[in-house]
Amino acid sequence: LGSIALILLDKTGGNYARGRVYFQYAVLVLRWRHHLRDTLEYFEAGANLSLSAGDRIYTTFHRAYRLLVLFGLSENISDVLYEAENAYEDINTWASSGESHLLIMSIIRGSKALQGRTYIDTPRIFDGDDGFNDAHFVKESWRETSNVNLALGWYCTLKLITQVLYEHYDAAIETGYSILDTICHHDCQHYSRLMFCYFSLALVAKLRNNDLDSNLRMKYLDQLQQNQNLLLKFTAYSRINNTTFSSLIEAEMVTLDESIDLLKACQLYENAISQARTGGWFFHLCVAQECTAAFYLRAGMEHVAYGCIRKAVDIYATHGSYGKVLQLRTKYDRILNDLSDSRSQNDVGIQTDPFPFLSTHAGWSTPSIGNPMHDVMDDIESHNDNVDDDDECVMTEMTRQLTIEQMISKLDILDLASIFKSSQVMSSSETELQNLVTAFLTIIFESACAESGSIIIKDEKDKFGVWAYGNQRDEIETFDPPLPLSEKNSTATFVPIRIVHHTINTGETMFIHNVEEDTHFAIGPWFKKINRSVICIPIKHKDKLVGCLVIEGTVGIFTQRQITALNLLCQQMGISITNAFLFKSVQRVTQAYTRLIEKQKQALEEARISKEEAVRATKLREIFLANMSHEIRTPFAGFYGMISLLSETELDVEQRDLVNTAKESCEVLLQIIDDLLNFSKLEAGKVTLDVTPIIIEELIADVIEILIAMALQKQLVVSYSVAPDVPTVVMADANRLRQILMNLIGNAIKVYYYSNNLYKFTHTGAIKIQCSVKSTEHPPADGNIKLSFEVIDTGIGISDNQVKGLFAPFSQVDGSTTRKYGGTGLGLSICRQLVKLMSGHIDVTSKPGQGSTFFFTIDVSSDPVKSAARDGLTTTMVKELKITNIRVLIVGKYSSMIQMVEHLLSGIQIDTADSIDALRERAHEGKKYIAVILCLYLTSDPQFFEWSAHLEKIMEKTHCLIVMHYPSSSLNAATRLHQQQQQQGSVSMKSDIKGTTSPDLPIPK
Repeated sequence: LGSIALILLDKTGGNYARGRVYFQYAVLVLRWRHHLRDTLEYFEAGANLSLSAGDRIYTTFHRAYRLLVLFGLSENISDVLYEAENAYEDINTWASSGESHLLIMSIIRGSKALQGRTYIDTPRIFDGDDGFNDAHFVKESWRETSNVNLALGWYCTLKLITQVLYEHYDAAIETGYSILDTICHHDCQHYSRLMFCYFSLALVAKLRNNDLDSNLRMKYLDQLQQNQNLLLKFTAYSRINNTTFSSLIEAEMVTLDESIDLLKACQLYENAISQARTGGWFFHLCVAQECTAAFYLRAGMEHVAYGCIRKAVDIYATHGSYGKVLQLRTKYDRILNDLSDSRSQNDVGIQTDPFPFLSTHAGWSTPSIGNPMHDVMDDIESHNDNVDDDDECVMTEMTRQLTIEQMISKLDILDLASIFKSSQVMSSSETELQNLVTAFLTIIFESACAESGSIIIKDEKDKFGVWAYGNQRDEIETFDPPLPLSEKNSTATFVPIRIVHHTINTGETMFIHNVEEDTHFAIGPWFKKINRSVICIPIKHKDKLVGCLVIEGTVGIFTQRQITALNLLCQQMGISITNAFLFKSVQRVTQAYTRLIEKQKQALEEARISKEEAVRATKLREIFLANMSHEIRTPFAGFYGMISLLSETELDVEQRDLVNTAKESCEVLLQIIDDLLNFSKLEAGKVTLDVTPIIIEELIADVIEILIAMALQKQLVVSYSVAPDVPTVVMADANRLRQILMNLIGNAIKVYYYSNNLYKFTHTGAIKIQCSVKSTEHPPADGNIKLSFEVIDTGIGISDNQVKGLFAPFSQVDGSTTRKYGGTGLGLSICRQLVKLMSGHIDVTSKPGQGSTFFFTIDVSSDPVKSAARDGLTTTMVKELKITNIRVLIVGKYSSMIQMVEHLLSGIQIDTADSIDALRERAHEGKKYIAVILCLYLTSDPQFFEWSAHLEKIMEKTHCLIVMHYPSSSLNAATRLHQQQQQQGSVSMKSDIKGTTSPDLPIPK
């Protein structure tokens, strides 16, 4: 019906009626089924219609409501502020009612508050040092209007919004309650939704205070629920205009519950952000991001909150809300600094503050005048892309009369924008002097409203000349070579030669309000045109005069503020001109080396082509390895499965031997394929760490348990020790660490041939694994520690030449095709890359005939809580077992094995015997032992009978004898041991308990 009425009105109605109906249609009808931005065209058209009909009241209403809609939609608040100030000037000219004053002034003060140009540090958020007094203004406006409730509702709502954003919650709640009674009569007004939303945000902030009075808490909770019910009602009728508000308040209310549903809260905040973005509510998107960041911080998720804070800061900056930018940067200074992953550095040169309103005085309130603000803010935003967040305003004194602080305080936003533009010119790669002076003159014409101007520069021969001249009507003209300064040529017709010479000789700025009144300069062909005002400013760099700037305009057009801005512009111009001359001199020197550079370019091009071919070949190799490994592994996995199933059937001895041989060959081939796959993944950077809590000692023991059968087959002693300073529980990737240890230990014991004395690394003796904390001069502040691992063997050792390429891919100690041991040569290369992935280092020390030591370090983080819990559990178990007074004797040939067993029996009194003489001494001592432990290989020692003679004496007073060994067949039939290992996957260490018990010494339980 409303649309039909508009069609009929457009055909028959006059401008007066149409202007008023357009306003009523946009305010009362259109907003319920359409986005608020659709009302803008009706407000614009209606303002023109009402103005043409002489209806100033509705012209003001159209302009005011249009600005109120733009307040939430505009991508830059300065656009709204500029239009609002123009509208307010028109209202004063028309002497409209106080209602109009309240509507427009609410937009002006709200915009300035967001820019940080009012007293944002106090609840009197609309007051400022520009003389505006909130209470006085409202009082005077109240007298001049008969319908103050509507306009005052808008005014208080904008004030409440800024009070909430700057965290003056008590004042915001007071403001909300002051208009609560009248707002219910204005359901059609959009400000009611804004008021309920931000009023609720203030209530939620106070409700998070645990010290809040219980009665007041109940009052606030009740009001909060009433507000949300109203928002939900409005949302039901117009989702696109109100969903953002109801979703944001619902998210805030969920976080007030004692048991917060984090997933639900996250989803609600996400909905609020998405709805604000979808609806184009640019300002409310900033607020939603800020609330979401605060929620994540309360939940302890600082890294997630950092992203929201960063977005809020960036969007507020784009919006032009520089007061909020400063507040957020101050409030979250630690998070923004500590969690930032990158730091940009500016080029050396002049640096300017990226945010024009962020001075140390929060109430800076210079009026916005001049050109449209969106042009200015576009310049500021483009400059921000090249300015670091922590930059300070660093400039040099330009004039003798003013300090830099005094000059900055005199500048307007437009002047600052001009300085930012000149900074962009200076920081650009432009080095051509003609282009530079053209760019600077263009900026000066835009900012100073000059009719004409010229730039005079001193060349390399110390002669001054005119390099550029222009005016508002024609294009800027540059001169190369420059025109000489002389009253006898054409230069005197457009440049005040005498004024320029005076500035060159004195080095001081000249400002002539009216040249006609100055007899010294009111002569010559230049003056014969018209009277004018002239400014001539010296261009200096490091107190050295490099030129001067001359601009002309109608009498009285220039102000002292513009002179201040031009002084700063000339300072930057001096840097650019000096740099251009320096570049020109360097360019002349560079030309002497042009031919040489061309030859070098040709050589570099050839090198580049060679490098590209090498990279291409490497990439093809990686693709080939990955594809080949994948394609081969699939059929062999099936083959291995069938062989495994076949080995479990009934077979005679010869058949089982053939099956086991095939199975072993398949395992070797699968291991090679796995190495190739791991290597290709590491080369492609596709391997990531899965950090979990691990117990280092258990991990080392697991690796030894897997490989012990192979070591027993070679009669090698494998032991380990963990230093006391190693935390019980650390955070690391257990699988990757296990892979490194298995490669290193496996290399030490994998292959051994008695017949022709060919070995991998170890051929006899022992292998020991050690773990300790590596001490550093500067311990990391993040609580990380460096764990050092060593795999020590007593094998044949490795020569220095072999060590050099040991960790390279496909490198082997014996690279011949007739070698007796297999492998791809990728094991140590994979170890090196995994250690590097863990921020560590791996290396080897070895001497031929003496053995080798492979060692590596990795970065891990300790878990003191879990370590303490496990240590406490161990201590408790020792106490409960009551074994502190028990004495045990450990007998063995290898000291490393004895030390390992001694470490495993911490808390028990230990005696050891590593030789027959030591065992004889223990027998003579006559001590009572709860148990005697015989280490590996002792029972197979040729002198075991001599050992057993002394053991019999000790066993008379001992409860039991524990013999550490694998099944006896492992030492006599290596092949059978290997079969069992393949069938069982891994063989666990076992203990056989033998002996008798004594009635006077009970066995501990």
